[in-house]
Amino acid sequence: MKKKTTVVVSVLAVILIAVAGAIVFKSHQDNTAQNNNQKEETKMKKLPTITLKYGDEVIGKLDGYTMAMDESLMRDVIVPISTSHKVPMAIKTQGNRIKTVKYEVKEYNNNSLVDNGTIEDWKENGGTIDLTYQASAIMEQGKEYFLKFIIETASDHEVYYYTRATILNGDKIVPNQIKFAKKFSENTFNEEKSSDVAAYLEPNSKYASDSLGQATIRSTLGMVIWKTFRPKKISDVVVSAKDIYIKDTGESGTYTLNYQIEATNAQKVKEKYNVAETVTVWTFKGKNYILAYNREVNQIWDCNENNVGNSFIDLGIQKQTTTVYKESSNQQYIAYEINGDVYVMDIIGKNIKSPYKLKAKSSETLYKTKAKVVNVDDKGNLTFIIYGYSTSGYHRGKNGISVMDYNWEKNTTTEIAFIPSDEPSQILTNEMKDLCYKGDGTV
Repeated sequence: MKKKTTVVVSVLAVILIAVAGAIVFKSHQDNTAQNNNQKEETKMKKLPTITLKYGDEVIGKLDGYTMAMDESLMRDVIVPISTSHKVPMAIKTQGNRIKTVKYEVKEYNNNSLVDNGTIEDWKENGGTIDLTYQASAIMEQGKEYFLKFIIETASDHEVYYYTRATILNGDKIVPNQIKFAKKFSENTFNEEKSSDVAAYLEPNSKYASDSLGQATIRSTLGMVIWKTFRPKKISDVVVSAKDIYIKDTGESGTYTLNYQIEATNAQKVKEKYNVAETVTVWTFKGKNYILAYNREVNQIWDCNENNVGNSFIDLGIQKQTTTVYKESSNQQYIAYEINGDVYVMDIIGKNIKSPYKLKAKSSETLYKTKAKVVNVDDKGNLTFIIYGYSTSGYHRGKNGISVMDYNWEKNTTTEIAFIPSDEPSQILTNEMKDLCYKGDGTV
């Protein structure tokens, strides 16, 4: 089993072989190559964030939107509500002055209003507001609803937080399922617990892979328990509840565990990775089972001598096993994207620059914000797009598509257009072929 998947840009290998002598690429990542709007980020406060809990267990974090979104597509988090109908919440103000906190509940099927109101009796303490949302007594057990929180701040008229909610038929289901999912995850790091892990797997040679970028319930035991890789967790595990279903045959809950790991590569260099581990737990008569399992691993990639060589670009361990790149017509420049970061390479000049860096610190960021290279010309000038959710800067809280131009000589990136969209990035990805094209020099 390979420690990592090496993604090779085939045309690059051909070109580099033809270049005499050893190749050493220089990396340019200074601040002038970032979006001009990023200069404003330090001047603008970030939007408040909401952390949702089930008892003492964190079950999700919500980012705020300063524009209306299509509620039917906002499925990042579901809020399981206990039989008391109370949901503990914490708002991190990010330096904003909070004026009011409101909520709105709608039917999932027909979007009709079920309940709305204002959450009272809260105080800010050290930049955090602890409060409780009281769900309506008319909300039915096992039924899914749209739930939206609206925070009014002194500087923004309204900020919207989208999620879903369902009333549970028992208070121990979610804590027990999350505990079970966390234990399964911990066991994958302990080879002595491999038999416990194997009991829930369904290995299938049809889906066999030697890439650690993605492991599923159908993967081999060796892949799931990180055999020969031996990483260690370097961050807390952040849980996000994704789906809850209640039926006569039991209750199922899907939870994503987000965390970071670190491992030493063959060159004795420590590398970090974002991990998203999604576990679907089914509970029947008090016993838990695993219905589905999916683990995605993405190396926090950096342009250095370990990752770029004479005839390859090693993107390390990633969920994506191939990379989409654009080549200039004179075959001197190649541009590509990895985990929201954009790079352009001068083959002849032995130079690499980074027009844009997302700097994703978690898999959740990679899920919400993405990049796509559109075109690179014979002078290394690049057109690319950033799409999805923006956490800060001029478009903070907005969702849409930013069309960007990068000038190789000046090493500057400029936004030339922003197209708002009420569809999250995962939907935009599927539509990108229709939304983005390069014609007569225009996008």
